[in-house]
Amino acid sequence: MRCGKCDRESRYGYASIKKYHMVLCALCIVEEKEEK
Repeated sequence: MRCGKCDRESRYGYASIKKYHMVLCALCIVEEKEEK
């Protein structure tokens, strides 16, 4: 699977984020949480 934000193949696992209506890798999820 590819991350919908950074378009990288990731081995870190994915989570679906309703805000984006797409799947993000763990790295992008961490970035999103830090922004808040």
